[in-house]
Amino acid sequence: MIKITHKSANIFYKTIKNPIAAIFISLIISYIFYNLSTKNKEPLYNITESKLVAKNLNDSNISIKWKDSLINNIHKIDIRIWNNGNDIIDYSDFVENKPLTLYNEGSVKFLKVSSIKSSRPNIKFISKILKDSIIFSLSNAEALEKGDGEIFSILYSKVNEGKWVLTSRVKGSKNGFGFQEVSSLNNNKGKFTIYTTIFLILIIISRIIISIYKHKSVNLKNWELVFVISYILIIYVIPYIQSDGELLLWMK
Repeated sequence: MIKITHKSANIFYKTIKNPIAAIFISLIISYIFYNLSTKNKEPLYNITESKLVAKNLNDSNISIKWKDSLINNIHKIDIRIWNNGNDIIDYSDFVENKPLTLYNEGSVKFLKVSSIKSSRPNIKFISKILKDSIIFSLSNAEALEKGDGEIFSILYSKVNEGKWVLTSRVKGSKNGFGFQEVSSLNNNKGKFTIYTTIFLILIIISRIIISIYKHKSVNLKNWELVFVISYILIIYVIPYIQSDGELLLWMK
């Protein structure tokens, strides 16, 4: 049983003043500041699921024409490209003979690339459609700071679609190569987790109120404290520390 009183608070204060405890706390603080101060370039990308925009109806008079050429269908994907690291990615960090290239391992015909949104007005990738790929290049006057990037919409005609791949070479990137894929941007906690957390908070508040009313102090059992701390660490703290920062305001 843990009883939180003025006396126990004084004991806690004396404990953290202990030289060994002070060294331990100093190491933790130093580690935190070291991670905050470490510079890294972390280029990431995300590609959404393919969506059917239009389809040629063989049993009717409806057909699809794109620049005087008949096609069977039009599909669409969105691609997000951004720097998740805290170090700047300059245009010169992109290796010239290994440009930022999007292609499909199957068979598709690229139709159009459109910029949807960018983190800043000056952030603009120049896109160029080749026969079987799209080349993206950053303007010579710009650089990607933390969270900077751009979202593109890509229209294509699907023949035999395979896996989408974005290849590149970025000097000094965190992984040593280029852009790494983030499979999902949905880091929001599910409704069940939210309801569970609210329910847990209400129980804790009730326990504290009842304890103060009956004992004039806060009494919590050891297993209760361990459970609450473990829940917060596992559900919120650890995922936040390990998060790749997929959810950026300009992406929404």
